This record gives sequence, C-alpha cells and structure tokens, in this order.
Amino acid sequence: TYTDGMFLDSAKVWNDLILNGNTASPASTSVVMRTGGIEIGGDLTITNASFLQYSTNAYALTVGGDVTLNADGVLDLSNGGTQSFGSLTTNTDGTYGATDGTTIVYGHILNSGSFVHNDGNLESKFSTTIETGRYKELKGFSGSSSLYDLDVNATDGERQVNLVTDTDVERKITGQGSYSGLNFNTDGVTLTVGTTDATGSIDGKYIFGNSGHTHTIQGAAELYPVEIKSDSPQIFGTSD
Repeated sequence: TYTDGMFLDSAKVWNDLILNGNTASPASTSVVMRTGGIEIGGDLTITNASFLQYSTNAYALTVGGDVTLNADGVLDLSNGGTQSFGSLTTNTDGTYGATDGTTIVYGHILNSGSFVHNDGNLESKFSTTIETGRYKELKGFSGSSSLYDLDVNATDGERQVNLVTDTDVERKITGQGSYSGLNFNTDGVTLTVGTTDATGSIDGKYIFGNSGHTHTIQGAAELYPVEIKSDSPQIFGTSD
C-alpha cells in the first residue's frame, strides 16, 4: 500500500499491487509511472487512489491478473500507449480513463462505474496463458460509458464476447481470426453502433443469438443505420 506521490520503478516486475487511499480529507493518494512502463505479474486493486502516467508520457501498463477499480479508484492512462490487462472490473464510483490507443483485455470486462474511452480501442483477446477460455463477458458499456471501437481478437484461438447488457459502440466493431464474434446470451439486449450524427459499422465474423430471445442491432439515429459489411458477419439465432 502506497501513499501520495509515489513513483513505481519500471525496472521491476511487481506482483500484486494494492493502492488504498485516505477516505478522509485530504484524499489524494496517487502512484505515478514516471520512468517507463510498469509490469504487474499479479493483480492491481485501486481504492480511493489514482494510478497515472507521468506528465504527457504514454507509458504502458501490463497487468497479468485482474484490474479492479473500487470506489474513488482511478486508473488514468489517457496519455496513450497500448495497455494490457488480464481482466478489467470497474466498480461503483471507480473510473478507467482509457488510452487513445488500445486497451487489451483477456478476461471479463465489467463496468458499473465510469469508463472514458478517449477515442480508443477496447480489444477482447484470446490467450492460451492469460484468462484462458472462449467466452468472456462485456457488461455496463452504454450511455456515458460507451465504447469508441471494439475489437474481438481470436487470432490465437476462439473468442466470443457475451453482451450481458445493452452496449453502445460509437464507431466500429471489428473481428480478427477465424472464430471471433459477439454473443447475445441475454434476452432483450440492444447493441447500438454509431452516433446521432455518424454511421457505425460491424465487420466481424459471427453474431450469435439464443433461440427464443429477441436481440436488437441498431444505429443511434434513424438517418444513420448501422452498417453490417456484406462479406461478414454471419448471424445465427433470432435478431431484430
């Protein structure tokens, strides 16, 4: 546990890192990546504290385990760079300020706090060593916590992203590999792609629905319907 103004040594590989800030005034605990990227082999947990890049540097944060942002826990990587997490859970009053590059997540991606996309790409990626498994959940990304770009990366195996709740993607959804796809495994879920003044697109491989369920894919405005590329994807199940 670290206090305000600590700098992490980029030459080390950290194990589990727990940041617990002060719940009373002044509550300004922060840890900064000052000299370079940081690798955490285990989990990163932030509560009442901030984890930041130094100045305008786009340092990379690599976390092999789970990233958990609790109340008033802030992970701000908005300077840019490619960031990589085993899983990402943002709980109530937690905040992830995403890179404008790519955030790679191998496991579940769950949000009940605040997600700021900063025009970046969120990539759900299959791995044979980190958070293995074909199906991973995506939950809580709509409205003010919408995604900008979503990529499903199955180049090293099979990856299906389960859309547990309504999901908004402002620009595009893409897929890599032979078995990448979206899975509507909850009845009544709506996927909105695009904005009220721009068309969004889906260019993946598969979209799966469950028999007997109703799933909706729509644009954000009637004048800007979502574009589903003609050569893909293949849609299974029931869809509106």
